[in-house]
Amino acid sequence: MRWAAVLFFHLMLAGLMYPQGPQPADQKKKVDLTDTWSFPSWGDAEVTQQGERVTLKTKTGRIFEGTLKGDQLELHHKLQFDETRRRLPAPVREQLVGQDVTLTGTLDAEGQVVEGSYHDLDPQWEVQDGVYRITGYDRGESPMKMRRKGCGKQAIAIPAGFGGKGKQITGLHWKMTAAISDDQGITMHDVSLGARYMANAMDMWGFRLEAIQPAKICQLKPDSDDAVCRSKLIAFQTSTDSEKLVVEGTYAVDHIPKGSSNCLYVTQRYEFSRDYDPVKESQNRCEPFGVVPCARFRPKLSYKFVPEEDKDEKEFKVVTVQRLHLLVDGRAVNSAMLTHDVDGMVSAGMNVHPIDQGVLPSPVEILGGNPLDTPRRATVIRDGLAVDGAPDNFHQTWKDSVELPTVLSPGCPECVHIHWRWSSNVAKVKGLFPELGDGTALIPAGSKQTVAIFVTGHQAGGMKYNSPILYYMGESTAKEETFFTHGGWYSWGVDLLANAWGGRLVAGPKQLPLGSGSMEPESVNGYTFHPGEEVTFTFRETRPATFDRFRIALPKGPSVKTFELLVANLPDGPFRSLGTFETKPKLWDQYQDFSFTQVTATYLKVRLVSAHYNERTIKLRPFQLPGIVSSE
Repeated sequence: MRWAAVLFFHLMLAGLMYPQGPQPADQKKKVDLTDTWSFPSWGDAEVTQQGERVTLKTKTGRIFEGTLKGDQLELHHKLQFDETRRRLPAPVREQLVGQDVTLTGTLDAEGQVVEGSYHDLDPQWEVQDGVYRITGYDRGESPMKMRRKGCGKQAIAIPAGFGGKGKQITGLHWKMTAAISDDQGITMHDVSLGARYMANAMDMWGFRLEAIQPAKICQLKPDSDDAVCRSKLIAFQTSTDSEKLVVEGTYAVDHIPKGSSNCLYVTQRYEFSRDYDPVKESQNRCEPFGVVPCARFRPKLSYKFVPEEDKDEKEFKVVTVQRLHLLVDGRAVNSAMLTHDVDGMVSAGMNVHPIDQGVLPSPVEILGGNPLDTPRRATVIRDGLAVDGAPDNFHQTWKDSVELPTVLSPGCPECVHIHWRWSSNVAKVKGLFPELGDGTALIPAGSKQTVAIFVTGHQAGGMKYNSPILYYMGESTAKEETFFTHGGWYSWGVDLLANAWGGRLVAGPKQLPLGSGSMEPESVNGYTFHPGEEVTFTFRETRPATFDRFRIALPKGPSVKTFELLVANLPDGPFRSLGTFETKPKLWDQYQDFSFTQVTATYLKVRLVSAHYNERTIKLRPFQLPGIVSSE
């Protein structure tokens, strides 16, 4: 992509820094007429406003002054000699100098158009003994319409708290700080999912309008007065429902170029989904195996270009740059990997790596090393199609390298995962993985967009001992487009008790198959427990794990009512209690969540205190413990 070299050059000049946003405004702004306005008969005029006072200056130098009160505009002008009617005798024209003419009109609700009248003077006059005298006036009135050039939108006041360093937002286990920045649009900082830190910052680095302003790197500013690419924040909202948390802002960009009525509306929409339970919601799984609990994030960027009425702008092209500074678990040093998903298991078998169970094929091809050892750029989608052999996905971890997936395991449960294409193998199981696509690029239907990615270090000195930054660059010639719809996903933690992640049952009633794994259905179905009995688990490779939630589902029949959770760092204790909890009855086979203060431990004990309806026996479903195993 020819524009990539220019963008990379500017990225280096920019220093890859994250500036803070402006201070918040206290009051909502009134309509401001300050702008370039066009008149069908007079051409363009410059309007300035201070309070209610308004001044209008035409290209010919005529100056009108007056007020805007509410939506009513009234402007006055004292006639100069050369502004009087040329058909009149010069002595009459001289008597008109200093006389008042007016513009009156009503401003529309959008602050874009004034419709009204121009009130002129048409004198009646006579001449006696060579002396000209005005005897009266016919006040001429002609329709007048003035239209603001550009977008015609006024900037909103920055909502309280969202200027400067921003405002913290929480919901659906997500926590983040949202800010309206000076020049990088709506920025998200310190993004966490549950107890896990995910991102230092997400923002809009800039954009270009090729063929219109090819040399200008434009930026999103809340209320700029730039001669080129003037931007104004015209809408902002945050919302949370049962499915997602949303932070959204829309900017109007005009002066492209200055004096034109071209307008570009740019919307940043950050979406953060609720937690998905892959066991219960196979349609919402984030990876094909359905074993990693997850939540999705989508830093979507969309635009709509509205050209001048008399222009088609056939050569229109927009180039956008989004920036993600991810920081898995808040570690200062992270590693990244780019891979290409292979299609067909014959190809997948060519790339193998050892895991605990032996040597199994990995369905990915590593591009640039694991971890990525040098900055790398690549065009990954061209004209709406995934580029053959190019990276399909980006993974980032706090470990020294990214754990690869295999044909039996999704790999890297702690990673941030971003996929813009999945292998066509996924689509072969029809209807099972709708979110993962059909082997094509995950972009809006019918889109011909082009996407490039650039991965580099946050600090100079290469990728080693650094944290990666992902630049996501979208290009399109369409008048409307949306980028980054595929988003990414993150896990609040794997199920620490699951066999797939190394969970083991190490103590319990004698009838249980101790050491064979966690309490999978085949391990507990058919077994009967009693109040007072205990089961103890440890985690992958007997490592400490961090967690803050426990999940339990009740089978039909005798089920646990009250239970106590205890933790320890040694198999024989001492164990300390996290609390005693009570389940709700009759919610058969529905997982119930129980939260507690985040803890790090090596062993978890579940003590069955009592059964519902004073039953003497208890049946169990597999427990779930979302969390993260320590690297220590």
